[in-house]
Amino acid sequence: MNQEFYTGINQGEKYWCDRCNTQPLTEYEYINNIRNINNSNDKLRYCNECTNWIIINKFKCIYCNNSWSCRSEREIEPECKNCNGLVVRVI
Repeated sequence: MNQEFYTGINQGEKYWCDRCNTQPLTEYEYINNIRNINNSNDKLRYCNECTNWIIINKFKCIYCNNSWSCRSEREIEPECKNCNGLVVRVI
């Protein structure tokens, strides 16, 4: 339990996603979906959907070694554009 989060909630505050400003944050999002602001002590907090969009997914074909990256809100099993081969996500 995050005391800072619930203290604010009990005082009537709502914490909003700093990217879309339409999604109120859950406790999990408030604690885990944080990015630091360069040259500042402030932090940006994001909803899960915006966090997934921010993460750049990297993929590599296991047959022809073609690799690429893309931003995605959903996990999609891509096929290689060169050989239609099986693709794995690179972590």
